[in-house]
Amino acid sequence: MRAHTLFAAVCLAPLWGCAAVHDAPEHEDTASAELGSTGIGVWDSERDPAGDDTGGTCPHGPPGMVARAQAFPARGAVPLSVDFESKASQGTQARARWDLGDGAKATGGRVRHTYLSAGSYTVVLSLQDRFGQRVRDTLVMDVAPATCPSVGQAQVLGEVEHEGVNEASGVVDSRMNPGVIWVHNDSGDGPFLYALSHTGEHLGTYELLDASARDWEDLAAGQDPESGEHLLYIGDIGDNSETRESVVVYRVPEPRVLASGGEQGGTLSGATLELVYPDGLAHNAETLMVDPVTDTIYVVTKSYGGTTGIFSKPPPHLHGERATLEERAWLDFASSPLSGNATTGGAFSPLGDRLVIRTYGSTAYMWLRDGADTMEQVLAKEPCALSLPWERQAESLAFSVAGDALLSISEGPQAPINWIPLER
Repeated sequence: MRAHTLFAAVCLAPLWGCAAVHDAPEHEDTASAELGSTGIGVWDSERDPAGDDTGGTCPHGPPGMVARAQAFPARGAVPLSVDFESKASQGTQARARWDLGDGAKATGGRVRHTYLSAGSYTVVLSLQDRFGQRVRDTLVMDVAPATCPSVGQAQVLGEVEHEGVNEASGVVDSRMNPGVIWVHNDSGDGPFLYALSHTGEHLGTYELLDASARDWEDLAAGQDPESGEHLLYIGDIGDNSETRESVVVYRVPEPRVLASGGEQGGTLSGATLELVYPDGLAHNAETLMVDPVTDTIYVVTKSYGGTTGIFSKPPPHLHGERATLEERAWLDFASSPLSGNATTGGAFSPLGDRLVIRTYGSTAYMWLRDGADTMEQVLAKEPCALSLPWERQAESLAFSVAGDALLSISEGPQAPINWIPLER
């Protein structure tokens, strides 16, 4: 049996006061409402030329409209991306404004919004036609808490072809170049970023100007919060002997690269950030992450004893600055529910709703974030254990640009590029 919603329309123009009540079928696969109990609307007088208002028309009035808000999908778990669509009666042209219930607002007949916090949200659609008549429609979105993903069957997309990439230590799935990944080598190489296709073809080598590569260990994606420019962060944070007084993070704009092939490359310049640990000690680290929600940089230390520190630098990130990192949390990868001891890579998802940290071998852990949870709140939760493909020296890990998979590349020549689906 199809559910029905009772809806009412009321003419807003002062000279044409009338009301009508109708029931309309709801679609089972979408959230849909037509002028619910809080809704008001204007009916089209052309429906009843005789002016009989018993059929739900406003006699003698200008063309009006009935509004309908739809959501696809109607429900789901965090992160829930929803396509909203507005409809007006009989093709009426109207300006649409949306209040999406979580503080976000949008305009347009079709809008997309992603809910990052669990809860029940009342969505309000407001339409206004060329006569100034206004109508409103509401619907409720129920968003469930996030759950641990299951790991699908890993796929080898290809092998790293370029002989110069023989110790890949950081990887990023490009945010602006579809089908392109960025990698860099561990210590021993120069200040170079390599652009590869998903199947391992070398697309270009890019040299960072005014930079050195003492011990590059990880790579992270970011975005300028003001300009929207896509950025790459390179962590020169390795310190096996634990003797460095400070570590360095480089930030450069991501260049345009064509995944279709052809030799490309050039030079890159950007910001240099010098970072000091708050305890005044030196720490070895192989994990660099950038939070897309807060634009905060995170450095995760590495210890074969399992004790791992999480340190952060808040924005802004200014060229030439020397900043003291903030201590955020400590994790013990030698104790349950964690395992694997030494941490070697990690990343935030593109939406910032998840973060993952890996260790050697095939062990990784994912923490789920609800809305604007702080790092302390996120790491206090029970992590999701993920089983990754075994790699001979696993030191890189990144989310796909869509957030629906993980990318992993081992150190060593002709390393396989592993694509690990995350299924909800």
